Amino acid sequence: MKDTFSLHIVTRHSLQPLRLSVVLLAVFISLSSHADDNRCVAWQPGGAEALESNSGQALVFGRITIRTGDLFDLSRESENAFVHSAANSLHLNTRQGTVFNALPFAEGDVFSVEKMLEAERILRGKRYLRDALVTAHRLCENRVDVEVRTVDNWTLTPSASFGSAGGQTRYSFEIQDMNVLGLGKEFTLRNSRSGDEQKTLFQYGDDNVLGSRYRLGVQFSDMDGEPGYSLEFGLPFYSQVATHAWQISANESTRSLSSSGAYDDQQVPELSLQSTRFELQFSKRLPDSDLPTARLGGGIRIDQEQTLAAIDGQDIDSATDYQQAYPFLSAQWSESRWVKRQNYIGIRNIEDIDLGLSVSAEAGLILRGLGNEEDTLRLSIDLDKGWYAGNSSLHNFSFHQLQYFGSRELERKEISVRYQFFYWLSDVDQLDLRLSAQMRDGFSAFDNFAVGGADGLRGYPTRFQVGGRRVLGVAEYRHITAWSPWSLVNTAVTGFIEGGRAWSEDEQADTLANIGVGLLLAPTRSSRSAVNRFDIAVPLSSNEDLDAFQIFIGTQINF
Repeated sequence: MKDTFSLHIVTRHSLQPLRLSVVLLAVFISLSSHADDNRCVAWQPGGAEALESNSGQALVFGRITIRTGDLFDLSRESENAFVHSAANSLHLNTRQGTVFNALPFAEGDVFSVEKMLEAERILRGKRYLRDALVTAHRLCENRVDVEVRTVDNWTLTPSASFGSAGGQTRYSFEIQDMNVLGLGKEFTLRNSRSGDEQKTLFQYGDDNVLGSRYRLGVQFSDMDGEPGYSLEFGLPFYSQVATHAWQISANESTRSLSSSGAYDDQQVPELSLQSTRFELQFSKRLPDSDLPTARLGGGIRIDQEQTLAAIDGQDIDSATDYQQAYPFLSAQWSESRWVKRQNYIGIRNIEDIDLGLSVSAEAGLILRGLGNEEDTLRLSIDLDKGWYAGNSSLHNFSFHQLQYFGSRELERKEISVRYQFFYWLSDVDQLDLRLSAQMRDGFSAFDNFAVGGADGLRGYPTRFQVGGRRVLGVAEYRHITAWSPWSLVNTAVTGFIEGGRAWSEDEQADTLANIGVGLLLAPTRSSRSAVNRFDIAVPLSSNEDLDAFQIFIGTQINF
């Protein structure tokens, strides 16, 4: 008993200096924090240059405070019903670390307003976030404290859906979460059928592996008994100032084709096309360029396409099959000009629209010495340009060309041109005019263009016309209504007219047109950002085999 009591006395007295040290440390931290606060001033937008020159130090990001918001703001009268509070209670909010990992800057990085604006665009681009606001609020010597506020989307969506387009029935059963446990990871498991085609899909995506900048994507599928996969891993250009990027990817898929289309009643044997690709590429930003974005890269790619018959001994046309391995060089130049608007692609959501210029080019050298059948030069170029014509109208133009030079056996090329004119008639009324033209030569019939149903011209059956050339145009008027049940769904009504055709180089096809009306539904807090459509379209043709109208149920069409 004596020994035990002595031990107790020694232990108690030995803790007293430790307790005193803790108290003194807490007081010191409190005084230091108070002193730091005295050296801080409220951030004044536009005053950074003077403050920087007076202190002689470059501004850097200081403390980053992240505040993740619920699905609904219960302080608003329109969002304080039982359904809103129940949704907030059931929803698992995005974690602060998830938002922090997605930011293009960290504490100690050189400060700029452009980086904060880019951070907003990056966060709004995450499907698990509805909106984001990044603001500077305090300057402590040369450190700028920043606050990040986000609003969540509902991401867990077990669902069963049924649809119809061009006389073809579609259904799917799915469970998807775009923000597993609030960590920003993507998980999808789906079983679907479209006509006679059945597909099972598993998908996992991670934009920030273990909190890093690395990205991982995994996908496994089964299409009518034919397995497929897609794997990719690498470091993307996570921001405009990222210095380099690389990626390694591999995929294999099988597509089925049982009919060339209903326009000429031509039937073809049931075939499938097996495609495989392996790619390793690197890219580096050119820091001395006068353009905001200038990148140069290269890599190696192995491509193969093989046509397969469903029945042994069945004749197949394999003229377009190929296997090629080649190194390539790539370059990209862009000058972005971002604007924030509502009611462009979506309904009542803030959208980031790039009105700048982007040009990318790639050159691949296909040589016999690398196991190819002949020496060929593969060139591709892509161009995108958007611009305002006044504050209420927007133009968007895109061009794509791919061509093989030096091939003696098969000429392969594709060209695509698209133009859009979008006009905001008012806050709730918009006019959308689109025109596209495409052509392909030397490609498999599986890559032919089609019109009808979800491919455009909704007043006609799916794949009503098929060919290596396609021209499509649409004029659509949209009115956004004030009806939004419990602030869960935004609604709009639309009227449209479409025209165009698909044909082959050695064939003729009639020009088709249809008119229609529709109802648009856009969930306000869903990670599924697509607008859901319920359209009825009437064909403007005298073909007796056509139905009087077609019903389209699906997501937004954007050809």
